[in-house]
Amino acid sequence: MTLQESQFPVNPELPRIFMSLWMHYVLDSFDSIDQVIESVSHLSIDGWGWHFFVADSIGQTAALEFLGGRVVVHQGDNVPVPVLCNSRYEEELEGLRHYQGFGGDRPVSMDKLETPRFVQAVRMLKDYSPRKKAGVSYAFEILSQLERG
Repeated sequence: MTLQESQFPVNPELPRIFMSLWMHYVLDSFDSIDQVIESVSHLSIDGWGWHFFVADSIGQTAALEFLGGRVVVHQGDNVPVPVLCNSRYEEELEGLRHYQGFGGDRPVSMDKLETPRFVQAVRMLKDYSPRKKAGVSYAFEILSQLERG
């Protein structure tokens, strides 16, 4: 996911890898988010301004961001919602707290321009019922809702 302010750590003593190749390496090599997080310390990742959301087969999730030349990992209780958009994860969570149902008083409008995409996605996840719709179909509905022209 795009995060313009990303700044990858630089360590000339580690093998350097472009971030899209690192993603491929992660998908081919690891079974858990702990392994993915560990891999960051063994490589010098470089590339575009992105941050990453990873999940494993047992339901663990993490958001990895590269801020100020440091790796910032959000996992466990620090990932209350499994959503990532184009701002820092902490900023997105802070903004969420201003909306109804998440601690604030602002209404959550599903109008594509009134409410941030992160808030819309979290609201849709909160409203999800597997009895009403299959998960994969609903995931594509969320993506369709968040698409901005």
